[in-house]
Amino acid sequence: MHRIALLVILLVLLVATLGCASDTLSGVDEPDFGEVVRHYRTLEANKALALATEANGRWAYGARFASGSRAEAIEDAVEACRTKARSGGMRARCILFAIENEPAPDTVGGCNAGRIPSRRCAMQRRHQGMLTRPQ
Repeated sequence: MHRIALLVILLVLLVATLGCASDTLSGVDEPDFGEVVRHYRTLEANKALALATEANGRWAYGARFASGSRAEAIEDAVEACRTKARSGGMRARCILFAIENEPAPDTVGGCNAGRIPSRRCAMQRRHQGMLTRPQ
């Protein structure tokens, strides 16, 4: 009986651990940001994607999905991006790329007004259409 109880406890812990699997994604200099965006589109709601780019072409991203709220997703995506960028030796600022499956409006406005670095805006323009295109 003791053995069965221990087995049940271990099974419950395993299920709880798998159920709490990370709902944050991040990366540095992956082969294609377009692939990141395509994958992001498929993630559950209450999601956000942040991106940092450097003048030398390096980039990092952080995404959060299935969050308790949209605001939480935004905060966590930017933090995941910052953490990944720092671990990759980058100093670029992480800026929202998308909220849900729409381009981040403040980023689009910042690019249009010249407040965001041109390399970062180029990535925004090049890939934001993937957010709303049918798969």
